[in-house]
Amino acid sequence: MKMEKDINNRLSRIEGQIGGILEMIEEERPCRDILIQLLAVSSALKGVTSLFLKEYLEGCKEGSPSEMEDIIDLLLKCLP
Repeated sequence: MKMEKDINNRLSRIEGQIGGILEMIEEERPCRDILIQLLAVSSALKGVTSLFLKEYLEGCKEGSPSEMEDIIDLLLKCLP
């Protein structure tokens, strides 16, 4: 339950950051400032993804081999 609350809080903050970025674009703020905020959102999303993945994998310790293969395939698609 605590993990879910943490993830929800982080996503709410990210949502606010994205709204701020939209305002920055409308205000024609310097590209450097917008890029900094975009990178911050990207980093925040990686943090949420990490938390969610950890929670999911801990819950799947006894999952079927096909479930684990699906997760591995998904992760491999995300790698650069």
